[in-house]
Amino acid sequence: MFKYDKEGNLTVSIYDFVDMMPEGAKKELIELLSCQDNIIEHVRQQVFEGYTNINFLSAGEVCDDLRLSTPLQQFREDIRQTGDDMLRKEIERLRELVEDKRRHYESGWDEYNKLTNTIHDQYGIIM
Repeated sequence: MFKYDKEGNLTVSIYDFVDMMPEGAKKELIELLSCQDNIIEHVRQQVFEGYTNINFLSAGEVCDDLRLSTPLQQFREDIRQTGDDMLRKEIERLRELVEDKRRHYESGWDEYNKLTNTIHDQYGIIM
């Protein structure tokens, strides 16, 4: 974790440093970083592409996609479920819109037929 180089400079592995942090300090760090655009971009890449643009893989990534064993996999599943729900609602909305248009179309033809029948009955004109 801590190393001194030949010149006596101290270097610290950020990975080891974060790993050794108490949970409260990690949460504080997460709060600090979670609204940063570059952090959000890295998370987006992890969620949708499986790795970041510099090829970092999630530490909890596993090959078995059937198990939701990591927060990243659960997040992906949550997004999928939300997307499915949104699509279902949109499909239902569009079906109702099409049905409304169909009813409107049919009622227009019904009115047309009533008018042509009235004209035929009153004036003997066949349309």
